[in-house]
Amino acid sequence: MELLVVVAIVVILAGLVVTGVRYASAKAAIEKARNQLALLEMGIEKYHQDHASYPNYPSASGRGSSRLYRELYTGAISGPDGGQAYLDELDPANDRQGWVGTGGKLPTIVDPWGTEYYYRMGQGAINTGFDLWSAGPDGRSDPAAYPYAEGEEGTMPEENRDDIRLW
Repeated sequence: MELLVVVAIVVILAGLVVTGVRYASAKAAIEKARNQLALLEMGIEKYHQDHASYPNYPSASGRGSSRLYRELYTGAISGPDGGQAYLDELDPANDRQGWVGTGGKLPTIVDPWGTEYYYRMGQGAINTGFDLWSAGPDGRSDPAAYPYAEGEEGTMPEENRDDIRLW
């Protein structure tokens, strides 16, 4: 009987530990996405300083981070003047952030959940220059649902509620 009580206590404690680890892991992934967004913003702003414009992004969907990767990393170092990359962290040989996805033919910039970051500039952007966001843990986002009216986040589509936005 005492052995059964001990086993029950151990199982309960193990369940609490597993739950705590999952929660901490989820929080760490969200914080990592926020840090990556800040680094991307910094790279995009450096690009803007050199070119007097933000990286061109013709995709209305906000997807296609391979082009953003090319503008911030490969285009910068392989350009006519062989310049410096705008974001050294995008170097696939030294990918400490774990955000350079190579699943397709071209490298892409992916969030901690393996989904490409969204980038939008120009008239469709909420911010003055550009919008940058992650689809969050569920990997789903509806760019057409932004912008939403101030204070009306409750009316946002379900797939956008866990998005991690830079605005």
